[in-house]
Amino acid sequence: MKKILLTPFLLLHFFAGAQTPGGGATDLNGNEYATVVIGNQEWFAENLRTSFYSNGDLIPNAIEDTLWSATTQGAWCHVMNDTTYEQPYGKLYNWYAAADTRNLCPTGWHVPMRSEWQELHSFLGGASVAGGKMKEAGVDHWDSPNTGGTNASGFTAIGSEERTTWGPFGNLSMGFKAFYWTGEQGTSDPDFGIYTGVYAQLASADFNEWFKGSGHSMRCVREATTGINELNLAPKKLVRILDLMGRETQFEFNTILIYQYSDGTTNKVVVNL
Repeated sequence: MKKILLTPFLLLHFFAGAQTPGGGATDLNGNEYATVVIGNQEWFAENLRTSFYSNGDLIPNAIEDTLWSATTQGAWCHVMNDTTYEQPYGKLYNWYAAADTRNLCPTGWHVPMRSEWQELHSFLGGASVAGGKMKEAGVDHWDSPNTGGTNASGFTAIGSEERTTWGPFGNLSMGFKAFYWTGEQGTSDPDFGIYTGVYAQLASADFNEWFKGSGHSMRCVREATTGINELNLAPKKLVRILDLMGRETQFEFNTILIYQYSDGTTNKVVVNL
């Protein structure tokens, strides 16, 4: 049995199910990614860094503002066109790359659609609180106070720069927001695509539409047919809390307890204040 130390910030998520590492992923550049299982989905836990579509075609690196603003094809750039930002921020991609049928994500993965982001938000308790559970805790990559930022999900969203559709980078701080493209066309304007965002000052997550030429971060979600089935993860719920004598009891801080799950497994847990 394994002893788990939980902070109060992680306590609520623990009762919903502890973080489950995924099987990882590798892109055609050889970049390796940590992944995490959240509900019935497996997500990248890092921003995408590839310069290839999954079929092997190269994605153009549009450095100059004039080239970035003129293209209606897929393109990527580094934050501030500075290679030192690739870790941990990844690359920024326009919507045309996100929506390209050659697939921006590695084989077996794809660019999430709005419904898949909504499933993630729903599993985390709804859009009003999902952003906080998606955000990396602390203020290393977020502006203070990083409202609600616990990273309870393991998604590890970090604040990042945005490149405008006109070419220059945004003028907000790096830790203000994180935007991720969906692969979907906007509904309000044919020049717009749909993205989801999380913010330093909010615990919520939302959807908006903006110019397809804007540069945003990217995450990938595993194809359903090769995701949870491949990992063979059984549903697991907390069914009983026992004391060290095996008697059923209730949760208490600073007390060693035995958590018994629906799949028959147990964990020895102590939650410190």
